[in-house]
Amino acid sequence: MRLDEREADLIRESFRGVAADPVRAAEIFYRRLFEAAPQVRPLFVGDLARQGQMLISTLGVVVAQMQRWDVLAPMVEDLALRHVAYGVQADHYPVVGGALVAMLHDMARPALAAETEAAWAKAYAALSSSMIAAAYGPAAGDGVATRTGG
Repeated sequence: MRLDEREADLIRESFRGVAADPVRAAEIFYRRLFEAAPQVRPLFVGDLARQGQMLISTLGVVVAQMQRWDVLAPMVEDLALRHVAYGVQADHYPVVGGALVAMLHDMARPALAAETEAAWAKAYAALSSSMIAAAYGPAAGDGVATRTGG
């Protein structure tokens, strides 16, 4: 993941609001995800609150390590393979990216700046492309993971 220092700072700064209220952030994320893609709701069979905790925790690790791809890559590959087992498909990644950006907008105080949204979109595109490649092969994610519009 290649982010410049300004982009990394914007992501870290905006994530503080998410980390300050992880329960609300997860609730917003899943509401936005299921509104955008009700067909993915059956993939979430366990305790959604617990899954939300794991989501925000994982995002925290990604934010903390985003400039250290050597540290992050093995975790991302493992996460991708686990998601395949849950039934996640490559075309779900853009919807998740959209829900992430929507959640960030809802959590942001003051409003999420366009520059911050662009930094998150860049980071998510790199992350999801890596996950798709790990799970489905390098050609599977060609252009799929970059459409995160929120």
